[in-house]
Amino acid sequence: MTILYIILCEALFLLAACKVNNHHLPAGLWRLEKIEVLKNNELKKIIDTGYQYWKFYKTDSIEISNEKEIQKCLRIKAGNDSFRSIDGGTGDTIDEFFIEKLNKHELELSSKKKLDQIDYKVVYYLQKMTGAAETEVKKSF
Repeated sequence: MTILYIILCEALFLLAACKVNNHHLPAGLWRLEKIEVLKNNELKKIIDTGYQYWKFYKTDSIEISNEKEIQKCLRIKAGNDSFRSIDGGTGDTIDEFFIEKLNKHELELSSKKKLDQIDYKVVYYLQKMTGAAETEVKKSF
């Protein structure tokens, strides 16, 4: 009976370990390259974002800015393959972003919306700012 109890405990620990967040949004500065808008899974629009930057602070907040000023500061709550932006005043979820791709240099996020019974998917493509490029952007603030 003791062996069965030990095996059961180990199985529960292994199951709990599998539930750990596999995606950690790396802290740092990311440049938003472009946004794609899909309507019912068909590409409808590509938006050139110009110079917009997203700065992640660990996994609890994000700062969105252009080259000159901060436009928004949002709290975020990370999940397994997604994170939610949270309204600081009410605690309501503003948007949920799903992590499609994440590596040292690229971050691809998607967000789903349902407006007037039409499914929209918005895909955000971000590039990691490193070295001199990151320093140059930080100087402009």
